[in-house]
Amino acid sequence: MTDIVPTNADDSIVGLEDVDLTEGGTPRIVIDHTDAVFRDDMSGVSVPEFDGIVLGLIKQRVLWAPEQTEDPMPLCKSIDFAAGTPDPATFPLKESGLKLKLAEGVEASCADCQLKEWDTHPTRNGPWCQEQHVWAVLADLEGDGGQAPALLTFQRSSMKPSKQYLGAFARKRKPAFSVVSHFELSAHKRGTVKYAVPTITRGELTDTDDWEWYKEQYLGIRSFLQTKRDDTANSDAVAKPPKVDRNDDEIPDF
Repeated sequence: MTDIVPTNADDSIVGLEDVDLTEGGTPRIVIDHTDAVFRDDMSGVSVPEFDGIVLGLIKQRVLWAPEQTEDPMPLCKSIDFAAGTPDPATFPLKESGLKLKLAEGVEASCADCQLKEWDTHPTRNGPWCQEQHVWAVLADLEGDGGQAPALLTFQRSSMKPSKQYLGAFARKRKPAFSVVSHFELSAHKRGTVKYAVPTITRGELTDTDDWEWYKEQYLGIRSFLQTKRDDTANSDAVAKPPKVDRNDDEIPDF
């Protein structure tokens, strides 16, 4: 056996010359709460931990129906954390406190919307509209040293680790890609509900010669995620809610 990958003169992989990496979007790494593993939703690879380089943060918001469905669609979503696009048929306009006429393409100000405030959720404590931290990362999920771009979304119980980890870099005025980051999950259980909370730690320093390239990759991903497109093209702009077998009396604030 050999680790040498056969390539053509143009550095393409033999047999994969026609594969367009821009098709299908950027993979998302989701947290499987039941098994406490990270899963690549495109390749299906699942791992309990991995190393990666955090390119940067893109903040978003998403409003889901109080009860999960098999294939949930958001009642409203904001890909830039500032303006949401409410669904004219399902958005709870009265509860939002907004004064607008719902129609396709109408935008709502997140700053003026009441649904981001505490205790607005119809069935549990907390805000109805969920803040999401989307991290653009170069992830080595398979542990072979090969890094590939992916999106890792933190929400609910994962928000505190996300804020703490990135906040430390912001206070030092250093980019998150100045180090290799290590991602793990700790398994928890409340009642009958299993859930996992991420633990993120710093590893070795990255080469400063690569920083400009990391910056360009981040800005490209951020621009793509925050570009408004039609609903079909933009259907994966926000992450789905975490799938857990839940009881509202037992579930923590995911």
